Amino acid sequence: MKTKLFLFVCLFAGIAVTSSFAQNKANNAYQGWYSTPIGAGVFCSGEMTDILEGVATVHWVTKFFKNGEVFRLDIEQIKGEVTSSETGEVFKFNRTARWKLNIATMTWPGIINFNMIGDQGSHYTGKLRVDYEIVDGKWVPSVTVLHVVCN
Repeated sequence: MKTKLFLFVCLFAGIAVTSSFAQNKANNAYQGWYSTPIGAGVFCSGEMTDILEGVATVHWVTKFFKNGEVFRLDIEQIKGEVTSSETGEVFKFNRTARWKLNIATMTWPGIINFNMIGDQGSHYTGKLRVDYEIVDGKWVPSVTVLHVVCN
């Protein structure tokens, strides 16, 4: 019981981070894993049709230098399950995100692709663009929906 409680706390607190130093040395990159709670509204044809909540596991890789120049590239692979607040349908999902720091403008744009498949036949896919910029010393995101397909 204590083990289950500990795992539950780690999943929802998002504090379980583990790095692999073998890969770090091989390609001059850093990597790790963490779990985090997630939630999002589902918008189909401009209307919010559902709210999905669950837990995601994230594997991230960051590379800071390339050919001796500052170059920050982040790649994330995110997997997990979320549950519909409307129907109880459980969606398995995976998504990838790629971020590259623009040193000249100090912005950090990223493209996120996602694919969510429900156990009752629903299917959501799409692509988002997230742009981070520094505002008052903090990274602040703005999100643009490029496309979403609801089936």
